Amino acid sequence: MHEMLLAQRIIDIVEQVMEENSAEKALVIHITAEKMSLLSPDSLRSCFATLTENKKLAGAALNIKFAPLVNHCQNCNQIFASEEMSFNCIYCGWENPTPLFGRSVKIEGIEVLIKMDLKKSLKLHSSHSGEGRNPERYN
Repeated sequence: MHEMLLAQRIIDIVEQVMEENSAEKALVIHITAEKMSLLSPDSLRSCFATLTENKKLAGAALNIKFAPLVNHCQNCNQIFASEEMSFNCIYCGWENPTPLFGRSVKIEGIEVLIKMDLKKSLKLHSSHSGEGRNPERYN
């Protein structure tokens, strides 16, 4: 099952990004899969949930969308996108155009919760604003 390996790779990447950005929790992970990756969204979500149980990524949602296939027709030399796994050129009908893209899975974005020290943030801001803010009142 390649979804288990894929889920682990997603976890590794997201954990690294979270650490680099001092993120406390991942909320949503946006993923784009190309049609020929043969990705099963339900299977990936299940594997992800199992692997993240009791971890920092537990409860994060996987927002999975599929990108269209991009093909090149050797007969009419057209490049075209197709939502369906059709193997005929949409311009000339020639069978078996060459897929240019189609098997990759990419992390497009990660929505995270970043814990901020409001007191430090306000002190920094007030020291540059010049007048009258008392950050201590927000404690």
